[in-house]
Amino acid sequence: GAKEQAGDGFVERWLEEIESDLAPDMTTENGQGILYRHDNARYISAWPDRGLLDQLLTLMANEGGVQLTPLPEGLRIGRTQSHVFAFNYSAKPVDISTVTNAAHLIIGANPLPPAGVAVWER
Repeated sequence: GAKEQAGDGFVERWLEEIESDLAPDMTTENGQGILYRHDNARYISAWPDRGLLDQLLTLMANEGGVQLTPLPEGLRIGRTQSHVFAFNYSAKPVDISTVTNAAHLIIGANPLPPAGVAVWER
């Protein structure tokens, strides 16, 4: 289907028509609801592109008091009670200084090479 502007991005692939007494928290440029809230539950009635998905996740994380850490492409982070693990799934070295002080790495290097692993204390 055609893309429709919504928030910071576009609706792609599908868009549901919702009948509800709830007023949408977000609509397409044409006024069709795509985000609904009831108490602590949210419903997204569309397939968001990356820009819109980022906006929706940021909105909901902020409402829930969840801190987000933007990561470079291919970088994944895992946390235990005492340590943080970084995994580079990309084919290029990744600068991990945005997520850690590279001077305090226990394992790994910055930049983190492809398929590389880094560990540091929390």
